[in-house]
Amino acid sequence: MGIEIKTAEAGETEEEGKTRIAFNIENDSVVEGIFQAQLKSFVEREHTLHTNKASLWSLIIGQCSPALVEQLKKKLDSKITRCSTNLPGC
Repeated sequence: MGIEIKTAEAGETEEEGKTRIAFNIENDSVVEGIFQAQLKSFVEREHTLHTNKASLWSLIIGQCSPALVEQLKKKLDSKITRCSTNLPGC
């Protein structure tokens, strides 16, 4: 099933043109509705992804010793500093 937009044809009467334009406006509304539904779904999935990643990292960090957590924080701080100053290795 495809959504089609009709184009003007040679010799089209005024009535045929009005019908074609009405058809295209109706299909445009359908396409807009589909786009809005897909966009909403994408945003919801993206939010779920971020939430799940945060939960996963909390679980992983919770399994680490305090010394290992400190080492990871130092490496992260170092990487953030390099990236903020545009040094290689980001």
